[in-house]
Amino acid sequence: VLIGNEAAGQWIRNSATDNPRFLSLMIGNWLTSWRRPGVVEARASYENAPTLDLSDKGRYIFAKECAACHTIGHGDKIGPDLLGVTNVRDRAWLARFIVAPDKVIAEKDPIATALYEKYQQVNMPNLRMAEQDLNAVLKFLEAESSRNAEAPGGASVAAASSQKDGVRSSQ
Repeated sequence: VLIGNEAAGQWIRNSATDNPRFLSLMIGNWLTSWRRPGVVEARASYENAPTLDLSDKGRYIFAKECAACHTIGHGDKIGPDLLGVTNVRDRAWLARFIVAPDKVIAEKDPIATALYEKYQQVNMPNLRMAEQDLNAVLKFLEAESSRNAEAPGGASVAAASSQKDGVRSSQ
């Protein structure tokens, strides 16, 4: 996302796949900063922020590329909740869809088409993900689904997630 005031030469840039709430606050604060000149005091300290676990490449890629539209076990957002997706979709189909969703939809794949319709025809971006990054994301999704299934009450959440998109298929 690139937003600017050409006449003043002021510009801001950020990832379009960043957290939508953060983006709206950042843009809103930037656009209205002229109304309240001066230093804005932070309400919280970075010292109190939880530590982010970036040791898992799949977790990092999911947070960077997928979390704006998807959750794992926290319900649908712009796109479906991905809890249990690796249990109900064929790995090759998932890999193909993650790498080039536009092509899978253009081929009139029945699952991709149903998901496209269910989620109000929002296009999943073609991430052009490298194979090792794709494998890291799939491994992360598998681990998170397993971890949630092992948690108390998690198995029922995973089962509900696997059925909620209305398209039951091994693909």
